[in-house]
Amino acid sequence: MYPKVSIIILNWNGWKDTIECLESLFQINYQNYNVILVDNGSEDNSLEKIREYCKGKLSIKSDFFKYNSNNKPLLLIEYSKNESEVLQYEKQEIIDLKSDSNLTIIKCKKNNGFAEGSNIGIRHAMKYINPNYILLLNNDTVVDKEFLEKLVDFAEKENKAGVVGSKTYFYDTPNTIQNSWNKINFYNGKIFSAGYGELDKEINKEIVKTDYVSGVCFLIKRDLLKKIGLLDPAYFAYWEDLDYSMRAKLAGYDCYYIPEAKIWHKVSQSSKKFSDFTTYLDTRNMIWFMKTYANTKQYFVFFTYFFVFRFFIISGSIIICHKNFKNFKAFFNGVLDGIKLA
Repeated sequence: MYPKVSIIILNWNGWKDTIECLESLFQINYQNYNVILVDNGSEDNSLEKIREYCKGKLSIKSDFFKYNSNNKPLLLIEYSKNESEVLQYEKQEIIDLKSDSNLTIIKCKKNNGFAEGSNIGIRHAMKYINPNYILLLNNDTVVDKEFLEKLVDFAEKENKAGVVGSKTYFYDTPNTIQNSWNKINFYNGKIFSAGYGELDKEINKEIVKTDYVSGVCFLIKRDLLKKIGLLDPAYFAYWEDLDYSMRAKLAGYDCYYIPEAKIWHKVSQSSKKFSDFTTYLDTRNMIWFMKTYANTKQYFVFFTYFFVFRFFIISGSIIICHKNFKNFKAFFNGVLDGIKLA
């Protein structure tokens, strides 16, 4: 008997990545899941292209799988954000559909960010589907056929497992690790992922209790959701996965890395360019997170380290090396707002 899993994927102007992710999901071995796609106010032709994919009019070429036309057309169920929250009930015949035969789309008028966009999907799933687990999955990923079975099998056996995550490889270099188990240094605000940028090794092949699970692939147990609630929408994007992992641990649950659950993520190893908005959010949320979860001694050391050393290193890199004054303004505003929010 497979526990029910609702998989939440966000799309924002990224239909090409999204349909490759969907196709890989519809080919997994797990037998009891549904997929909810939250479109975060896309301004391109994402919805049109995703509808074409569901009709079987848009095939996908991928190095990770062969396109399957046998399950097309998919039954497509579309709701506006408001409709998704005021339904009287979801039809039982929809809930009982074969996992690889249907897709639910929730259409938002604006970009709600990762945190609230995910919450929109979670609220719909919890109210109308009542799954045993929620899986948050980035749209720019491709999954192994057994990834969900490996995640759920462990979560079912380990009662204290509240959040469970996969081994994540770089999409472009499929045997190079992007994320595994993670550590948070509360004295300097830096985070560490074991094996990042390295070829897969034995050190990354054991199940590990981790400080946090990356939001790229984030399996949440229903009991935990009922106990601590949804993601914090104030984060908008970045660090919300660390925040939720910490809240889970404070509620008596643990976070785990499962190496046999494998996915591939389209993140460039060489890309160092952050948008101004990304720089702002990453800076603000990091300071906010540290203030929330570091103890008094840790936060004092972090605060001192940041303003005596790290602030000037980052500022110098942005202004002198990159000559990007707009990005520096975003960084500076992130620092100010992080302190205010904290």
